[in-house]
Amino acid sequence: MGSQAGAWEPAKNPTHWKLSRSWFDKLTTNGLTYNGSDAERGTMKTRSVGMMKTRNMGTMKKVTTSNIGYHMKRILASLLCSFGLTGLAHGQTLSPDQFAQVVVKAIRQAQPANSVTIKGELELAIQYPGGKGAVAYLDNAYSKYLSDPAGLEEILQKYIAALADMQKKATAKTVTIDRTRIVPIVKDRHWLAEVRKSLKGGKQAIDNVYEDYNEELMVVFAEDTDNNINYFSPKDLEKLEIPRDKLRELAIENLRRLLPKPQIRAGALASMITVGGDYEASLLLFDDLWANLPAVDGEIVVAVPTRDLLVFTGSHNQEGLEKIREFASTESRESAYRLSDKLFVYRNGHFVRWGIGTTADK
Repeated sequence: MGSQAGAWEPAKNPTHWKLSRSWFDKLTTNGLTYNGSDAERGTMKTRSVGMMKTRNMGTMKKVTTSNIGYHMKRILASLLCSFGLTGLAHGQTLSPDQFAQVVVKAIRQAQPANSVTIKGELELAIQYPGGKGAVAYLDNAYSKYLSDPAGLEEILQKYIAALADMQKKATAKTVTIDRTRIVPIVKDRHWLAEVRKSLKGGKQAIDNVYEDYNEELMVVFAEDTDNNINYFSPKDLEKLEIPRDKLRELAIENLRRLLPKPQIRAGALASMITVGGDYEASLLLFDDLWANLPAVDGEIVVAVPTRDLLVFTGSHNQEGLEKIREFASTESRESAYRLSDKLFVYRNGHFVRWGIGTTADK
């Protein structure tokens, strides 16, 4: 089954993203420090959850929960009870199959007009009224659940909200893209290969607008809306009459206008840059940021293990390098929105893979 063009990723919140005590402790353990107070940490932005992909565009979406309603607690309790899973509060977790069943039942209760079935492991087939439909993937939602089983209610809320927005997009007669909100999303090359593999055999081939950045990373272009990150196709770009050689420049300027001022949290061994919790990795494209960064010991070396984490140190700071390398390895394994476990060094206005080029890198 297919759906109209459009790709999604979990949405940002105008407030700062929230860091839990355990998350803050993990940063300090890795040699990073945060200069804010406990109260400031408590108001920072919550990480989004619930990745899904539509059949034709590898869609990943970010959403809000204001339109979900307050009955989810009761629905969730009923769902867990129906599966005989009330004992999960005592430390057990849902298996992938159990998680998928819980999501399916939640969707059926929240969106009774849609037909939803389990197609494969952590994969759902959704049929909308009128014949259109989509394939939704639960991999990232399940990863998020495993990292925080107590957050199942929030995960269900956001996932169902994402489905509702995806359906609205898929069934719309016309889709327009705001050129003033086109932004660059930094992805690893594995992302594109994974999306193409997952959608192999679909009626419509996946076709995103992207370009190479370095040996490991690529830049994918998307539209940032109030609730979503919407990936679009080359055909969509043609309608906007934007030359490809001008696209990155336009996208960077748009993102610069949309984002708050980057904040640097300095540490003795390494430092962190935050910008709201969705576009930290895209800061790699902000040449003026790196050109005017406070001096480090040697060249600037960064880690971007996930889309919302960016840490850096100096190339001569061996202990700092060890810390961010360990940090990148751990976070790229555990996050639902992983990027790369590699390190990158800033040279000649561009980040290249650390460890490639000179013996000093190794």
